[in-house]
Amino acid sequence: MALWRKTMNEWKILRFQDFESMDEYNSVLMKIAYSLELCGEVVTNEDLLYKTYSTSHPKDMLLSHKAKGFTTYNDLLSCLLATEQREQKVIDIISRFEKLQKRYIEQRNSEMRPPEAIEAKNDKEESKEAVWIVRHMDCEAGLYID
Repeated sequence: MALWRKTMNEWKILRFQDFESMDEYNSVLMKIAYSLELCGEVVTNEDLLYKTYSTSHPKDMLLSHKAKGFTTYNDLLSCLLATEQREQKVIDIISRFEKLQKRYIEQRNSEMRPPEAIEAKNDKEESKEAVWIVRHMDCEAGLYID
């Protein structure tokens, strides 16, 4: 009796809109449905569909899926999982595009430095190279200048 009350309470407060993914929602829904069946309750496809449709946010895509007329919860689940995977692929593609765009802008900005900055950098590199050459060339030739 205590398990039945606890499970019925979980069923009443379960809402699709509270979950980040369809997998999470389905896992909790199936756990509750199994517990209800252990208590002697019969959970039908209509119950699962109604629970999912009635607890989704009105702006969610579930309303469009409701119009498709799914007769089993598994059909709805398959469709929602496929939709979720497509959305994740789009998000991944957008993320990769944004990273590439950022890299391109950084590269373009580094190439567009003012000529003075480029000259100063080149002068510094040339002076370092000249010092190295003077130090090492004299040593290699055996000439030491005091």
